[in-house]
Amino acid sequence: MTQHSDYGSAPFDPKEEVQLADGRILTGNLCAEWLGTPVDAERTILMKLKSRYSIVFQIQVGPNNGLVVKRCVLKELPARSVEKWHHGVHSYHVEATFLHEFCPILRNLGLVVPQALDVCVEDTSNPDNSSDECLLDSKFGTVTVDLTCSGFKQKLFLSLQDTYNTLAWVASMHAQFYGDKTLLETAAKGKLWSLAGFWDLQKRDACDLDNIEAVWQDRCSVFSSVASETFSQEGVRCLATNLKKVARRAHEEMKRITKEHLTLAHGDFKCSNLFFKETPEGQQQATNETDLSDVKVDTSLVGVLDFQWSGCGTPAMDVMYLICCSMTPEALPCEEKLAHWYYNCLCEKFEAKNKTKLDLTWDDFWWDYNVCLVDYVRLVVGYIWKSITPETIKANAAKVGITPIGRSLPNVLWLINRAVRAVELVEKKLG
Repeated sequence: MTQHSDYGSAPFDPKEEVQLADGRILTGNLCAEWLGTPVDAERTILMKLKSRYSIVFQIQVGPNNGLVVKRCVLKELPARSVEKWHHGVHSYHVEATFLHEFCPILRNLGLVVPQALDVCVEDTSNPDNSSDECLLDSKFGTVTVDLTCSGFKQKLFLSLQDTYNTLAWVASMHAQFYGDKTLLETAAKGKLWSLAGFWDLQKRDACDLDNIEAVWQDRCSVFSSVASETFSQEGVRCLATNLKKVARRAHEEMKRITKEHLTLAHGDFKCSNLFFKETPEGQQQATNETDLSDVKVDTSLVGVLDFQWSGCGTPAMDVMYLICCSMTPEALPCEEKLAHWYYNCLCEKFEAKNKTKLDLTWDDFWWDYNVCLVDYVRLVVGYIWKSITPETIKANAAKVGITPIGRSLPNVLWLINRAVRAVELVEKKLG
């Protein structure tokens, strides 16, 4: 049975009709029009990005205004397993919920997120039928205001100042929802992930873990000629074996710390889902030597989007993912300094909101961070890096849609060495 889910979409006010450059006027139910439009139709399109998950159109509305249309019609996308399609449909509900219920709260905090003008989910899945016959009729669409029309741009790498600004942004979100048990209720209704992120064991194919040692052995051979010092280390050579040993215990620990240190997590908090305005001339820029007490931030320079993997998480999840997968190589030595600055920021914001101290110590936060890192690196080693080579890194060096751990050798090597230390720590404590 088709479910036309109502997420409180906010179509254009008819008094404020939007005329595209080709002369057509858009009002009313925008998603219905775009979900029923063939993908090869001629439009005033600045950009069309097709992936395994969706087709994204960037549409010019006027000289300084634009829309972003995300269009997911399952029948038009590359084939996937039924289980993955169910995950995809679930993620559509999650993004719709986030745009409708959480983005207005974030905007009230002064945080920049896209304004949703229309959201539509047509869920044809049948929980009593595991086949894909009905499921593939599902559709999902969003129409949001284009942040790039307000001067926001993506970056290949985050500088230290970008990272501080972004950590302050996410600390505001985490503080707002920290300890909010209604998140668990929303997740139970299928409107958020019970565990944010796309990499936990429940969302992945079993073969990712089964094949991790063979994949890693092959990568070690491929990279030994360009990074022999790293790949000759025993801890690096045994990384996949040690990850496989600790993977399920780390996953169970992820579930425990999420319940104990619960907040709303973005779940895919990386540079390709972040947009930035240029720092105003004369404004202080943080460096590796900047004292934590002297760091100045401006969250209005950061815009965040793509909420399909959002849900229940520990604050450390988004912080780990941002630091490990987005920064310039020069900023990576500041990892723990950045994490500590974020932690202090979270405490300040939580105490200002709730007039009580945060029940999360720095030691617990840093433990959570390392558990999250181990849980994520399991996917990196067993799946994300299975085809990476020195040649693909060079070829992808300027592609903003790929994180630095897929297009920068220094970032790759840093994460490998950092993962070895995290695995040792987690394995020692969990036994």
